[in-house]
Amino acid sequence: MHKAIKKIHHWTIPYEGNSYKPHVTRHRTLAFYSGAMIAIKLFVLALLFFSYPSPAEFSTINVNHIIELTNQAREDAGFSILKHSAVLDAAAAKKAADMFRNNYFAHTSPQGIKPWHWFNEVEYNYTFAGENLAMNFVDAEGAVQAWLDSPSHRDNLLSKNYEDIGVAVAVGQIDGAETTLVVQLFGKTYLQVQGESFAPTSAPIEAEQVAGPINIVEEAAKKEIKLEEKPQQGFVAKVIYYSERFFIVLLGFIILNLILTIIIRVEIQHKPIIAHSLFVIFLALAMIFMKFHFIEQVGRAVNII
Repeated sequence: MHKAIKKIHHWTIPYEGNSYKPHVTRHRTLAFYSGAMIAIKLFVLALLFFSYPSPAEFSTINVNHIIELTNQAREDAGFSILKHSAVLDAAAAKKAADMFRNNYFAHTSPQGIKPWHWFNEVEYNYTFAGENLAMNFVDAEGAVQAWLDSPSHRDNLLSKNYEDIGVAVAVGQIDGAETTLVVQLFGKTYLQVQGESFAPTSAPIEAEQVAGPINIVEEAAKKEIKLEEKPQQGFVAKVIYYSERFFIVLLGFIILNLILTIIIRVEIQHKPIIAHSLFVIFLALAMIFMKFHFIEQVGRAVNII
């Protein structure tokens, strides 16, 4: 144990035994830090451009995957799978476009437009309708898992009342920040039989509207849930999360060691090492703040509602 502590001290703390040049701040080690950061950044970019070459590809891939994951969750829970509805896709796309246009993330728009307006816009006549929303997710796994982890969203996603599903995934700006939005709509159409009317259910499901030609039951929209910042479920999301954490931790480590190198023996300064350390610090900052792919620019505050 003593030997291990002594070795760590030799590698990290400037003192006479290492000529006030700890190994963690020597040129070879600093060059390794630089190479590692550049390699990781290039890997992340290659992964992102391969996975999502454009916002359109990002939308198409995740729409299909969200529907697959939703139906898998329903099957696992013993419910029937939902049919993919192009009509509900169109309604979901209209809702997403409205949120970007009017700068909001909510079931009801600032103008008071309810979620069910978008069903009517595409002439989807429903007896049951529901909506789930998600923001700043970078893959389908993260969004669907977040809904499943929320009891009210899970009830909506697994409701036996639905037959159809439509999804829109869009990229745009809200509050001046790059944002991804997921709009997931559920529905069941009605065929009116002469002389028959539809009565509302006795206990409407949260974030779900039950409607018929005569009776409509609505209930309050869910409160927005802001999730703690942690790795999302998908591989791409985890790569982005952990690469950013690596750059931040390395940046802090180099700054700390540079400060120690300067202040422990003020009269002994190794200017080339100080200059090299400053270069690596600026490189780490560049790796953190330079965003080359649209997914890198998406905010990290993930929300569902």
